[in-house]
Formats: sequence, structure tokens, C-alpha cells
Amino acid sequence: MYRNRRLMFGINCAPEIYNKVTSQVLSGLQGVNSIFDDIIVHGKDTAEHNVRLELLLTRLQEKEQEVQEENENSMCTEEYIRFVVDESTPVAMKASIIEQESRKDSELTDIQQLLKTRRWYETDNAQNFNSRELNEYLETINIEHRNTTPLWPQANGEIEIQNISIIKRIRIAHVEKKNLEEELQTYLMMYRSTPHTTTGVSPAEMLFRRKIRTKSPEISDYDQQDQEIRDRDSEEKEKEKIYAEERRNVRDCDIHDGDLVLVKQKEQNKLSTQIIKIICQY
Repeated sequence: MYRNRRLMFGINCAPEIYNKVTSQVLSGLQGVNSIFDDIIVHGKDTAEHNVRLELLLTRLQEKEQEVQEENENSMCTEEYIRFVVDESTPVAMKASIIEQESRKDSELTDIQQLLKTRRWYETDNAQNFNSRELNEYLETINIEHRNTTPLWPQANGEIEIQNISIIKRIRIAHVEKKNLEEELQTYLMMYRSTPHTTTGVSPAEMLFRRKIRTKSPEISDYDQQDQEIRDRDSEEKEKEKIYAEERRNVRDCDIHDGDLVLVKQKEQNKLSTQIIKIICQY
């Protein structure tokens, strides 16, 4: 009879077994919690946090456990955690108290002021963006809430590409040990002053109708017309539309009311099929 000395993550119960063993190793340590392969250490202040961290490292060394250096998060958490948890015990608060404290929050105030400048607000179909409270708030400030096409990730392509660039900049700043906020501001300045491939002008020029001051020497003034930019934008989008339709073999719809069609359905359980037959109704 043989016994495995390594835990195989191919089996379904492997994560639960790993989490159970990790909890046993860390049992008795205050301010230390494990979530699968992550270990969280918290304290009331930096001194208490460091003491608990030393005890954790000693316990791991006694149990012959190793921690990968690339997974150690050395970034300061005080910049992101704005509320102190008292002994990790949730405290029930009335809605009136939450609203009163929210009015004093400068970040929430900035978000509210930003939303009021918009005529419409577009999100995907996630539940946190389609809650009753959010829709009621948008109605009170007279903002139309629009949703992207369900199950169509291409509708969020522009945002996803922007997020990839921002995350890449954050990783570079972390590796080079530079200030995160300053590097993000530098990235935003470069993005706002760089001419867009579709419109031919930078986002700052379209917004302020002038070139913002950068390190690149130039003496030309803003001479772009809005209609010219709109025509160029429409032309580029039409090219992308033709290219996408050719790749997807798009053709005119010849389906009529009452025809039997195949429709892709969302997986509900292990026995549900990907395709179902329904009667088309316009």
C-alpha cells in the first residue's frame, strides 16, 4: 500500500483538506486567519501587527512550512483601510447613522459630484450595479441608467483594455518600489495628452479645446473642428464594424415569427444542455 506525500489538487476535496491543515497549523495565533493559500495578519497598530507576524513566521518554521517571497504583500495597508475593526466583531448600525457618516466621507462626495455631471450611466449586468438603491439614487439626480448587452464581453472591450493598462502600470510601480499614486497620475497624464488613433487628437484636446502643456515642445494651437473629429470617428468605427461582420460571417436575418430556432441557454445544473429549441416570437 502506498501513501501520497503530496496533496494532489486534481481531486475535488483537495482545497478543503489544504484549508483544514492550514487552520490546524495556525490554531492559537491571535490576529491570524487563513483563506486557502493566503494568510492574513491584522492588529490594532503596527507594533501589534509586527509581533503577531513574528509569531506566525516562527510557527511556520516549526511546522516546516515555506512562504513564497513573491506572494508577500509589502504595500502599506493604511492607505487603503480607512476603518479600524474592533476585535473583528461586527457592530449593527442604523441606516440613519450610515447616511450621516457617508455625508462626511470626502471620497463618496467626490463620486456623487462626478455622477451629477453625467446624463447617463452605463454599467454591465452585475447585481451590485443594478441594485434597487442605486437605481433609486440615479433617478433622484435625473441620470439614465444603461446596461451593456448581456453575455457579450465585447461591449466592455474599451474598459477592459484600459484596466489592463492600469494594472500593468501598477505592477511596474510595485516592482520598481515607486509611489503608486504618483505613477498613476503620470500614466493618466500620458494617456490624456496622447493623440487617439481613431479621432486623431488627444482626449484633453477634445475636452478643453486646447493642447495641455507637456514636455514635448510644440507651438501649434488647437484648430480641430468637432464635426471633423466626429466624421473621422464614424469612419473608423464603420471600418471596425465591417471587419467584425466579415470575421463572424454576419448575414441578413431570415427568421420569421413562428419558426423553430436553436437558442443558447445559461447552464443551470449539470444536466442542462447548452442549446434548446424554442418557437421564435417577435
